[in-house]
Amino acid sequence: MISPTFAVPIGRYNINRPLTKDELMLLNNLDMEQNQENYVSVDSYVLDKLENLKKDIEVILKEYTDECLDLPEDAEIYITQSWVNHTSKGESHHKHYHWNSIYSGSFYIDVDPLRDAIELWSGHKPLFDFYKPEHFSTWFPCEVGAVFLFPSNIDHSVRVIANGMTRKSLAFNTFVRGDIGSINGLTKITL
Repeated sequence: MISPTFAVPIGRYNINRPLTKDELMLLNNLDMEQNQENYVSVDSYVLDKLENLKKDIEVILKEYTDECLDLPEDAEIYITQSWVNHTSKGESHHKHYHWNSIYSGSFYIDVDPLRDAIELWSGHKPLFDFYKPEHFSTWFPCEVGAVFLFPSNIDHSVRVIANGMTRKSLAFNTFVRGDIGSINGLTKITL
């Protein structure tokens, strides 16, 4: 029997509302450029133009971080950058993680819940190439309106899209601002 060990806090939420016409218009009309294996928006501050969606995601982010972090009262987590990814038939999203971020997230704009998923990879790296890769990753199905949150150092990817519509997601990174650590512990830092 295989037992999962060394749990990683993966947050799965939903904004519980449809996107407005204006939100969809902005999200669907962004200028896109080639990424490694799919397309990414030229604008990397998309949520700054979507006030209500940003607030919805910030509420979820606060719930997740309250559960996962012990931040002092005068510190907070905030969204630093946000961008849209398009992955069409024959494309994928390469395995990667996000530098200079504490938690990363994905919000699903347009996905096929029977086909689309996010793959999160274990921090444990296999030592040899004969290990079965499925023991080092977990798939989570995606649905429109879902928000996934995870530590930014977790590798994640999207497998090749075999058919159907373009998978559209909005990704974002976060950081902390305020005072953390302690003077007596010689760990105090103001961010």
